[in-house]
Amino acid sequence: MGLRWSQNNVSPIGIDFGADSIKLLQLVTEDPPQLVAAAQRDIPEAARKQSDSYYQFAASALREMVRDVKVKTKRVVASISAAQTYVQHVRLPVGDGEIVQQQLEMELRGRLPMDPLSMVVRHVDVGQVFSDGTAKQEVICLAASRESVMRSVKAIRQAGLDVVGMHCEPMAILAAFSHLFRREGDEKRTTFFIDVGGATTKALIAHGTKLVFAKTIHVAGDHFTRQMAHAWNVEPTEARHRRIQEAGEEGAQASTGEPEATPEPVAEPTPDRRQGAGVPGMAALNAAMEASDNGSSAATQTAVAPAATPRPAQAAEGEGEMLEALIDELQLCAGYHASMFPDRPIEKVVFLGGESRHVKMCQRIARALRVPAQVADPMARIVKPRTAAATGMDLREPMPGWAVPVGLCTLPTNL
Repeated sequence: MGLRWSQNNVSPIGIDFGADSIKLLQLVTEDPPQLVAAAQRDIPEAARKQSDSYYQFAASALREMVRDVKVKTKRVVASISAAQTYVQHVRLPVGDGEIVQQQLEMELRGRLPMDPLSMVVRHVDVGQVFSDGTAKQEVICLAASRESVMRSVKAIRQAGLDVVGMHCEPMAILAAFSHLFRREGDEKRTTFFIDVGGATTKALIAHGTKLVFAKTIHVAGDHFTRQMAHAWNVEPTEARHRRIQEAGEEGAQASTGEPEATPEPVAEPTPDRRQGAGVPGMAALNAAMEASDNGSSAATQTAVAPAATPRPAQAAEGEGEMLEALIDELQLCAGYHASMFPDRPIEKVVFLGGESRHVKMCQRIARALRVPAQVADPMARIVKPRTAAATGMDLREPMPGWAVPVGLCTLPTNL
């Protein structure tokens, strides 16, 4: 299939400033979307440690990516890095919009690490909830320092591009899956999105496409990598390479358990736990949920063979402690949602982010939450013509870490 694009239906360039990599994506906004260009550059270890080095690398990498894939426009909608974004739930007395805004500014002064006037602050109105028998207005605040936002803008401009929009990652993630919630009644479906990235884990709970809970958890891939590096007595770069290799082995083992094929990793949500059969990692997650129901982990043990490289006991123990800390945080997130919406139980967990390739990790989280789970590939439904340009990734592989750039391509410009 050839590309059919014009200035009217080609999207702005979506740029995701991640901790592990910088991603660039451009789509033709049809149904289904078509790929125009995609590129990815991994962040060097030295650039991951200092913000100055990170943004210098970002500017250089963006120039190279734009040159390599020949994008069709210079207009960019970029992400505000989750690692630089503060997420805060606030409950206010019920009032009109102007009163709520004033109360919100007062609340944030005591909760954010800096003056809200020096930050870019956006908020999502969740709606009324009851606290101590009183109706309150629940609001999710997303804030980032103006300095960090402007450094992203500067890096984009140094690449010869024009910034026309910036969005927080939670909104981009939900936009990437909006096509799953088009039918009447879909707004009542409750989904727990868990995006495990390099520096942070984003926990989002949505009713249809409406965000009702968000939290940034500072336990993610980098923490597991540092544990492995210490246990193996190797550099973080080597530990990260080994963990990526392990993830590939786990996914390959998991995919052999279900011979049937499914065209999309995230299909229309249903109670059927075989949903996603044939997608790497899905057989193992389904087995994990069955084990949870039976009160046993035996199914999980047989679903995925051990990794080829044996782990030192210290490595397994350290990673286990970090994973338990992450699970504790995710359980608190689910509990907070249940306190707000006791009649809206979570129906499904959707795993995202590069770390979701680690099947065993997803298994343990799904088992602890006791909710049917899937690993998502937001790029699966995108048509990939031969004429599309791509560099730095294999389009034939699952791409669970691409929800943010996919969503950015569909979000409105706001600058």
